[in-house]
Amino acid sequence: MKKAQTKPYRPKHLPWALLAAIVGLGWFYWYQWRPSQIRKTCTEEAASITEIAFKYYRDKVRSGEVANKAIQMRDEKYKFCLNQHGIRN
Repeated sequence: MKKAQTKPYRPKHLPWALLAAIVGLGWFYWYQWRPSQIRKTCTEEAASITEIAFKYYRDKVRSGEVANKAIQMRDEKYKFCLNQHGIRN
Protein backbone atom coordinates (compact mmCIF):
# COMPACT_ATOMS: atom_id res chain seq x y z
CA MET A 1 0.00 0.00 0.00
CA LYS A 2 1.41 3.38 -1.02
CA LYS A 3 1.25 6.38 1.22
CA ALA A 4 -0.45 9.38 -0.22
CA GLN A 5 1.93 12.26 -0.78
CA THR A 6 1.05 15.30 1.25
CA LYS A 7 2.03 18.77 0.29
CA PRO A 8 3.75 20.88 2.91
CA TYR A 9 1.50 23.35 4.64
CA ARG A 10 1.65 26.79 3.10
CA PRO A 11 -0.76 29.44 4.26
CA LYS A 12 -2.77 30.92 1.41
CA HIS A 13 -2.60 34.40 2.89
CA LEU A 14 1.21 34.51 3.11
CA PRO A 15 1.84 36.13 -0.32
CA TRP A 16 -0.79 38.77 0.40
CA ALA A 17 0.67 39.47 3.81
CA LEU A 18 4.14 39.90 2.32
CA LEU A 19 2.77 42.19 -0.39
CA ALA A 20 0.93 44.26 2.22
CA ALA A 21 4.10 44.52 4.34
CA ILE A 22 6.19 45.65 1.36
CA VAL A 23 3.59 48.20 0.28
CA GLY A 24 3.24 49.43 3.87
CA LEU A 25 6.98 49.88 4.27
CA GLY A 26 7.20 51.68 0.92
CA TRP A 27 4.37 53.98 1.93
CA PHE A 28 6.01 54.71 5.28
CA TYR A 29 9.34 55.52 3.63
CA TRP A 30 7.86 57.75 0.93
CA TYR A 31 5.31 59.68 2.99
CA GLN A 32 6.87 59.73 6.47
CA TRP A 33 10.60 59.01 6.62
CA ARG A 34 11.77 60.74 3.41
CA PRO A 35 9.92 64.05 3.98
CA SER A 36 11.09 64.26 7.59
CA GLN A 37 14.71 63.77 6.51
CA ILE A 38 14.35 66.38 3.76
CA ARG A 39 12.82 68.87 6.20
CA LYS A 40 15.66 68.23 8.62
CA THR A 41 18.25 68.88 5.90
CA CYS A 42 16.46 72.00 4.69
CA THR A 43 16.22 73.36 8.23
CA GLU A 44 19.97 72.94 8.67
CA GLU A 45 20.68 74.66 5.34
CA ALA A 46 18.34 77.53 6.19
CA ALA A 47 19.99 77.95 9.59
CA SER A 48 23.38 78.30 7.93
CA ILE A 49 21.95 81.02 5.67
CA THR A 50 20.71 82.85 8.78
CA GLU A 51 24.19 82.79 10.31
CA ILE A 52 25.73 84.10 7.10
CA ALA A 53 23.12 86.85 6.87
CA PHE A 54 23.77 87.97 10.45
CA LYS A 55 27.51 88.14 9.80
CA TYR A 56 27.09 90.04 6.53
CA TYR A 57 24.43 92.54 7.61
CA ARG A 58 25.57 93.02 11.21
CA ASP A 59 27.65 96.10 10.48
CA LYS A 60 25.36 97.54 7.82
CA VAL A 61 22.04 98.24 9.56
CA ARG A 62 20.34 98.26 12.92
CA SER A 63 19.80 94.93 14.65
CA GLY A 64 16.01 94.83 14.18
CA GLU A 65 16.37 95.17 10.45
CA VAL A 66 19.10 92.54 10.41
CA ALA A 67 16.86 90.07 12.20
CA ASN A 68 13.99 90.71 9.80
CA LYS A 69 16.23 90.31 6.75
CA ALA A 70 17.84 87.15 8.14
CA ILE A 71 14.45 85.59 8.92
CA GLN A 72 13.19 86.46 5.45
CA MET A 73 16.26 84.89 3.84
CA ARG A 74 15.92 81.79 6.03
CA ASP A 75 12.27 81.31 5.09
CA GLU A 76 13.00 81.75 1.39
CA LYS A 77 15.89 79.28 1.53
CA TYR A 78 13.76 76.73 3.43
CA LYS A 79 10.90 76.94 0.90
CA PHE A 80 13.32 76.77 -2.02
CA CYS A 81 15.04 73.71 -0.56
CA LEU A 82 11.71 71.94 -0.01
CA ASN A 83 10.67 72.68 -3.59
CA GLN A 84 14.00 71.38 -4.89
CA HIS A 85 13.36 68.07 -3.16
CA GLY A 86 9.78 67.84 -4.43
CA ILE A 87 7.88 68.80 -1.30
CA ARG A 88 5.21 71.43 -1.62
CA ASN A 89 4.98 73.90 1.18
